[in-house]
Amino acid sequence: MKVFAFSGRTHHLKRLGGIVNALKQRGDETSYVICQNSVGIDEAATDLIPLGLPFKHALDYFNPQYLPAVGEIVQDALKHLKPEKFAEDIFSFHDPYWIISSLREFSEDLLGFGGMLQAEKPDRVLILHESNSYGKLIAYLCSELGI
Repeated sequence: MKVFAFSGRTHHLKRLGGIVNALKQRGDETSYVICQNSVGIDEAATDLIPLGLPFKHALDYFNPQYLPAVGEIVQDALKHLKPEKFAEDIFSFHDPYWIISSLREFSEDLLGFGGMLQAEKPDRVLILHESNSYGKLIAYLCSELGI
């Protein structure tokens, strides 16, 4: 069986590592999957590289032909962030740079993870908790792709 484990932060690796090791010992093909983290909290590769653990990065599967789609996703998201949609104007307490940067990064990760899952065709993907935005994104893609 081919199994991926999402490791976006240190606690993901700590909590899923034992399961991944057990799967590997029984002969399953395992790999951690990671993505960008512009905030820089617990950068995923920082934990994986020193341990020599294999990982696949979402942006390794990002096709440059996806760039127009990134722009479309960002523009669509911005339409939904208008002040009349919320009690507070999100642009009044978040720097527009970080809003746009975060939307672009998340869009690139969405398309990159989609490309990864389509190319690699894992049988299972482990996610520590789906309340995490990346967990939701990966769970959605897995559902769409029948994983």
